[in-house]
Amino acid sequence: LQNELATGSLASFAPGSALDSVNFYAEKAELFMTRGDNARALGLADSAWRLEKRMADDPNLPTFVRRTQYEVLAWLAALRGDRPTALSMLRQAGESSSIAMYPDGAEAVQLSCTRAAVYGFLRDVDTMMPFAQRCFTKANGYPIAYLNDPEFARYRNDPRVRAFAGTQATAR
Repeated sequence: LQNELATGSLASFAPGSALDSVNFYAEKAELFMTRGDNARALGLADSAWRLEKRMADDPNLPTFVRRTQYEVLAWLAALRGDRPTALSMLRQAGESSSIAMYPDGAEAVQLSCTRAAVYGFLRDVDTMMPFAQRCFTKANGYPIAYLNDPEFARYRNDPRVRAFAGTQATAR
């Protein structure tokens, strides 16, 4: 599947919406980042960014949809190394009455996962760690297999990551 994604065009995946296109470019960017082809990954992330930003600027979107789009934009900005924009998008994604009301709910945990990924891409491991621990140990968080993704892979040998990853592996 990775080779199909790497060699396939957007048209070959028959996107049904702009969101499908964003997901295609983002997944392909992550794949090339994993393979060490950062230049290609950045070009794909830029394409995903432009599409997602255009959609997020729609004032008619429901608050929840816009909030999740800010998470995607934060992730893409971090992948591109744009710290100020990534942090701005994270701040906007965190402005949610449901997250404030349900701090252990699915939305809040997913935001922790996004924060962990963003700080991982930005190489800020100390800030990443509390979010990553929450993300990988709470219900509705990421499975341990996501530690292979490029935003986390460089930290797999960090004793703090190994501590919660080992806990998760033995719990399953």
